[in-house]
Amino acid sequence: MSGHPALAAAMNLPVPFDAAAFIAALPGARRAGHHHLAITEGTDVPLGLFFLWPERGVLGYGVGAAHRGRRLAVRALRLATVFCHGELGVAELLLPIFPDNLPSQAVAAGAGYRDMGGSVDVTAPGGDGRGHADLWVHRAGWPVPGGKPSPGG
Repeated sequence: MSGHPALAAAMNLPVPFDAAAFIAALPGARRAGHHHLAITEGTDVPLGLFFLWPERGVLGYGVGAAHRGRRLAVRALRLATVFCHGELGVAELLLPIFPDNLPSQAVAAGAGYRDMGGSVDVTAPGGDGRGHADLWVHRAGWPVPGGKPSPGG
């Protein structure tokens, strides 16, 4: 699912993606406070993956190539944003996005996130990956387009 080794490492995804290996690793990820949710559209067929690390306020997602362009990511990000602010009480959410990833920037903006000018190193262990990603931020109380202001503001 993820073509970027650094993002795959951050989301605890095996590269190349192997569903059995991913499922086997879920208990360890859960113990570390990482949550992985399937992105679906009215069925139990996963079309993508959403990653939550509430303790650090970090989110991530990936949509399968065959399912892109259907606004799945922006809808999932909106839902996750409201959930994290309202149900989990996370005041600030961080979404790392590579500077050249224009589709993900559009998704972030479409869910009310703002590029705050910071960056984070997302180089995978062993040095694989692309280095720094921009940090897009959403704070409790900011609007979530297509819905009400996020809880907590």
